[in-house]
Amino acid sequence: SALQLLYLARYVHRDISVGNILCYNQEQGKISDLEYAKPFHSMDELRKDAKTGTPEFMSTEVQAWGYMFRPPQSVRDLPKPPPFFHNFQHDVESL
Repeated sequence: SALQLLYLARYVHRDISVGNILCYNQEQGKISDLEYAKPFHSMDELRKDAKTGTPEFMSTEVQAWGYMFRPPQSVRDLPKPPPFFHNFQHDVESL
């Protein structure tokens, strides 16, 4: 699928919704609206970008700009959790 190809190319779409999937027949479709797609090589770049996408189809974590579920921390000296960034799972959740 096109979303898998974006993943393999290390890109996140960041605006997947039914309005951005074009169906030509039962076997062929295309993803449109690629202006917000970003390479996924640097978390720093993705972190500083503003939220993008169609709010009704945005993943819950992207809307809140933070992770909902983290493992419980029982040791005081653990490093700080990583900052939030838009990732591949958020594109899939938008579907």
